[in-house]
Amino acid sequence: MKYILPLLLIFRLAFAQQPKPTDCNTIFLCVDPETYQNIFLNSFIKDTLFVCRESSTKTNIDSYQAKYLIGKSATIELFQPQETGKFGDQLGDFGLEFKTRQIGEQQKLIRLAQQKGIVLTTENIKLQDSIPWYTSVKLTKNQTNLELSNIEYQNQYLAYLGFTGDQIKQEMTFEDFNKKMSKGRNYPRAFSNFESISIRINKKDFKYLEDFCLLHQMKKTKNAFKGNGFSIYYNFDAQMNSVAIINLKFKLIHTYPDKKINLSSHVVLQIHRNSGIFLFQ
Repeated sequence: MKYILPLLLIFRLAFAQQPKPTDCNTIFLCVDPETYQNIFLNSFIKDTLFVCRESSTKTNIDSYQAKYLIGKSATIELFQPQETGKFGDQLGDFGLEFKTRQIGEQQKLIRLAQQKGIVLTTENIKLQDSIPWYTSVKLTKNQTNLELSNIEYQNQYLAYLGFTGDQIKQEMTFEDFNKKMSKGRNYPRAFSNFESISIRINKKDFKYLEDFCLLHQMKKTKNAFKGNGFSIYYNFDAQMNSVAIINLKFKLIHTYPDKKINLSSHVVLQIHRNSGIFLFQ
C-alpha cells in the first residue's frame, strides 16, 4: 500500500506534463488567381457556407493580404501568387496551423520535442501596434511547399480583445474564442470545422509530416494521421518534388442538397448533405 500513493503521484505528474490535444483550425493555401478572384463571387459560398472577409495584415515579420473563409471552429485562408520568393506567395504553398487550447500548453509541446530530439524554431508575432499576438512553433524542415505549425495566443492579445484574466486562464477552443468575439451570437453560416485533408507526398517530406503529427499525439495508421476529429490522409508519390493537396473536406452545421461549384479549372467545391469538399486538380 505504501507504494501505491507515490506511484499515483508520479503518474499524475507525468500526465499533467503531457500537452493537451490541439486543434487544426487554420489551413492556408496559395491558389491560382482565377480561384482567388472567384471564391467570393458565388452567393452560396458567400451567403450560406462561410463568413467571407478579405483583409490586409501587417506584423513585425510580414505583411500580406488574404481572403478568409471563416467557420464556427476553423478558418480557410487563401492567398494568390506574389513575386516575392517568400513562402506562402508561391502557387501550391500551403500550411496547417494547430492551435493550443490554453496558454502554457505550447511550452509542454516544446519540452516534449526536446525529449524526442526534435528541433523547433519559435517566432513571436506582434501586430502592427506592437501588441504580442501569438507565438508560432515550427519544426525545422527542408525546402518544401508545406508548412506545419503550432500557435498559441498571448495574454496581451486576449486582454486587448476584451477577455478577462479568468477567461484567459481557462481552456478555450476556437469555437469558444469565436463565441466571445461575437458576444454569444449564433454562428450565421454553415461551415463548422475541418474533417480531413488528403495529400500526395514524397518520402523526404514525409518525415517532416510524421514528426509533427506524432508530436501532436496524432495516431498513425496505414495511410493517415488521425487525432481529435481531424485526419491527414497521404499517398506516396516518389516522382514529386513537392507536396500536393488532393482535397480538403469540412463539416457543415446543416444538411444541403448535392451541389457542385466550379471555382476555376483547378478547384471544384462539392456539397453532399452535411459535408463539403474542395477538390484540387
